[in-house]
Amino acid sequence: MAIKRGTFRHSSRLEGLEQRVLLAADVLVSHEPAANIPGYTTYLFEIESTEPVLEINARIRSGSVRQVNSRHVDSIFQDNNDRLGTRRESIAVDSQFLFHTEDDDLSIVKSRESRRELSAQFTGFTPFHQREVAQVTVENTGSMSYSFEITTASGTETIEKELASRCDAILARQGNQWYVARLTGKRLQTQKWSTTDAHLEWLGAADVDADGVDELVGRNTVSGEWIVSRSSKGGTSQEVWGQWSAGVEWVDVNLADINGDGRQDVIGRVAHNGSWWAAVSTGNGFQNQPRGRWAANVDWSDVRVGDMNGDGRDDIVGRVESNGSIWVGLSTDFGFSSRVWGHWRTDADWGFVEVGDADGDGRDDLIGRNYNNGGWMVGRSTGSRFISHGWGKWSRFQPWVDFQLADLNGDGRIDIVARLKHNGQWFALESQGDHFTTSRRGRWSSRVDWVDVQIADVNGDGRDDIVGRNRKNGKWIAAISNGRTLNNVNLGRWAGKWADTLVGRF
Repeated sequence: MAIKRGTFRHSSRLEGLEQRVLLAADVLVSHEPAANIPGYTTYLFEIESTEPVLEINARIRSGSVRQVNSRHVDSIFQDNNDRLGTRRESIAVDSQFLFHTEDDDLSIVKSRESRRELSAQFTGFTPFHQREVAQVTVENTGSMSYSFEITTASGTETIEKELASRCDAILARQGNQWYVARLTGKRLQTQKWSTTDAHLEWLGAADVDADGVDELVGRNTVSGEWIVSRSSKGGTSQEVWGQWSAGVEWVDVNLADINGDGRQDVIGRVAHNGSWWAAVSTGNGFQNQPRGRWAANVDWSDVRVGDMNGDGRDDIVGRVESNGSIWVGLSTDFGFSSRVWGHWRTDADWGFVEVGDADGDGRDDLIGRNYNNGGWMVGRSTGSRFISHGWGKWSRFQPWVDFQLADLNGDGRIDIVARLKHNGQWFALESQGDHFTTSRRGRWSSRVDWVDVQIADVNGDGRDDIVGRNRKNGKWIAAISNGRTLNNVNLGRWAGKWADTLVGRF
């Protein structure tokens, strides 16, 4: 299940205070795809303060921004007749760096442009507690950082943050050295990311500190310690965040945000007694919490994570092989509240059982394929049970490979893609809300042994793409979705042997 992103709230602290108390001010950052500018995202900055804001110094920096033109400059910076970057190729200031000046008194009194940064000072306006102050449109392949110095009667507060690119990147390792590859133009730009210790078993990539950037989460198989590798301006750090017993067999270990705070946690079940435990993220570490128990003598299968009732908390779902009952453990403050939500046939050979929002109602559904007849089953969540119906069928005689969940057209409903091994054709089951329609989307060479095939939004347009690597020569290919078809782009080559390939926002 894709991690949902949309809005980040960042708090700072008052300068000079001896005790660490919450600041009077917050910066609320929201974003959406830029209107009529494919591949760009518009960020909106809003300041909230418990005390009236008297002055603002803003600095926004981006490594990949859009060209300024004179029409924007003349209309936006008319108060000081600024002519920032008028049609100059060397400029890297954003073309949509808009400070709101219509129908209000918020104006720029001083501004400065450099190669990748625009700074502005605001003063002389009517003090406010809450208002939108800046709007920025940046290219999805670039990261962005900001710093706001906000002055109130109590002092000056500095709020700064670095936001990740809107594009997914690829992370993988050779030995203990991790590398990250980001799409720059039409090629992957690969660089060293982190060096990690041996004896680590990697769980995946997830945002465990709610900073909008994914971290690498793993566990030391000898000590049982949870390890988090996260990046910062100074590089990457490998940190011990907690510990689970190394003498216990843990099963169904997953990343999940069980309390809806925007920080991904780790959940897992003890095999011998069925106890569920969570390593709940505090932003700087994990705190262990018991979450309930499933029967230990039951043949559980297809245990997955998803938000089944749409409350913003991740839940768990699993199926009992012997009787077909489907159990859901809804996440509460006190643990998983588990009960039966439905049944699937026991004489079916269920495969590719996954969780995703198939009907776009904000609740995750249960999706699976009966390999006996090729039929696709969707259990639509009502918030308290699954209503299961057949949504379509693919031939059971065809050599399907690389099944993936993906939102190919960005409509918020999950689709399914798979490839025919003998001819390389990619097919999609596109969700219509109550059934799937099949369409042919593209083709990869059938003579290539494709590995590391994953879903990634490599250009940040909100539509999922497919990436894969040629095992023989290391060449990466991306099948870029335009909503209707998949168009292949060669991304470059990785030499050597790679392991633990992941996709995320790094």
